[in-house]
Amino acid sequence: MNSINEIKLDITSLGDFTNLIKTKKSKFPNNFLTNNPVNDIFVYRGCSDLSYGLLPSLLRKTIDGEENKIENDKYLALGNEKLILTEFINYASKFIKLDQTDYVHWAEYAQHYGLPTRFLDWTCNPLVALFFACKDNDDKDGCVWLLHDYNYRKLVHQNSDN
Repeated sequence: MNSINEIKLDITSLGDFTNLIKTKKSKFPNNFLTNNPVNDIFVYRGCSDLSYGLLPSLLRKTIDGEENKIENDKYLALGNEKLILTEFINYASKFIKLDQTDYVHWAEYAQHYGLPTRFLDWTCNPLVALFFACKDNDDKDGCVWLLHDYNYRKLVHQNSDN
């Protein structure tokens, strides 16, 4: 997990975007998955500011007084994660019926309701990612990250000791 193959391209239309996705899919030999509309070979993440990178909200710092302005300098750190989640569980357990020790599922709910977590939202639909890339920050360039799902899982499995 040492390198990210990053390609920056200017996309000016929906047609450009869908053609790029189709071209990327065609580079992989398994045509069954490449042309399957249900199982995409990629997962996608749309981000409305290219400078954000792949940093979860738990590690972002919002600059006071500037809406949607984020510095990536390890804002909350993982040490505060349990405190944030515990407060959320104490409040939300009145409405959500989950085991209070099931932190992964609680963190999923917390992410959904806008609390900072270590999770990054990914989708199997490139158009959903494109929506989030274009949603905010009209004065900034957005981006869509593509991750080859099988290769990623294989890499994580090979490096699970790290």
